[in-house]
Amino acid sequence: MRSSIHHFWEASLELHESGVAFSIVTLTHIRGHAPQEMGAKMLVTSDGRFWGTVGGGNVEARAIEHAQALLKALPNNQTKTVYPPETLTWNLQRDVGMTCGGEVTFLFEIDQRAKGWSIVVFGAGHVAQALIRTLDTLNCKITCVDSRQEWLEKLPNTPKLTKICVPDLREYLNNADPNSYFTIMTKGHALDFEMLEAIYMRFPNARYVGCIGSDVKTIKLRTDLKAKGIAPEVIENLHCPIGLDIGTNDPHEIAISIAAQLLQVRDLESKL
Repeated sequence: MRSSIHHFWEASLELHESGVAFSIVTLTHIRGHAPQEMGAKMLVTSDGRFWGTVGGGNVEARAIEHAQALLKALPNNQTKTVYPPETLTWNLQRDVGMTCGGEVTFLFEIDQRAKGWSIVVFGAGHVAQALIRTLDTLNCKITCVDSRQEWLEKLPNTPKLTKICVPDLREYLNNADPNSYFTIMTKGHALDFEMLEAIYMRFPNARYVGCIGSDVKTIKLRTDLKAKGIAPEVIENLHCPIGLDIGTNDPHEIAISIAAQLLQVRDLESKL
């Protein structure tokens, strides 16, 4: 919980700019006694209470639990889905188990702008540098994974970006969000293939897997993946060469083509 943040709007802006989905809980009505004043607000993420309080104790724990359940039920990457506000009234004795004889009504709202679209970039080279700067203008969460700290340090410091330095990039997959969009642009063909194999072994139904490379490299990658036992229908979903067939080989134009393809796949999913 961020006790250093004093204002509701400051706290909610931090979450929004970080691309973290959250629920706004507001105490809208009180009958009898209640442990907090009407209008009290609290921000809740999937990790729990982030800011504010609506009374503490059992009633707050119940509100946090319900807010987290709403967040858990959010469809993944459904950027055009509108989640309506919900109002719940609880009797503090009967419903919450408190000694107070009052009744409280809470309004639960989901931040419509933070949808938790997660994009992982393996590699921090020239194309990745351009891609991450392009993605930073979109409503998404970005993770860049590389073994080279000096390249990670060249990336911008932005609330949307998490930089991870590990000697073996495959380690990241142990805690990766399976709903992430995975882009691969490491320092060499061999490492690109290692990452593709690891992703498909762990997440055969990954929403998006894209790898940078030429047409010749694509044939080689697909052949090698098949030899490793990756199912043909899984390999068929590989986006390689990555990005839409537009622009030149300039890193910034490649970045735009990749971002466009990511948006294309995301929006296609939202219509299914």
